[in-house]
Amino acid sequence: MHPYYVSTQAHPELRSRPTRSHPLFAGLVGAAIARQRELRFPLDETTLRRANTDEQLVASAAATSADRDA
Repeated sequence: MHPYYVSTQAHPELRSRPTRSHPLFAGLVGAAIARQRELRFPLDETTLRRANTDEQLVASAAATSADRDA
């Protein structure tokens, strides 16, 4: 059985904007995120590192700049 359903005869997509979504859509996305967190395998995220650290971003920007200048 699917965890949630949405049914309406209205057209909330006509009132939604990227920065101001209709409550129907916000509720659906919120429920999906909550469900995903419930089903997620528990991990100890304290030891995880971001893939793109600040040093990598600076190095990448410098390399791009050098390639452009060459």
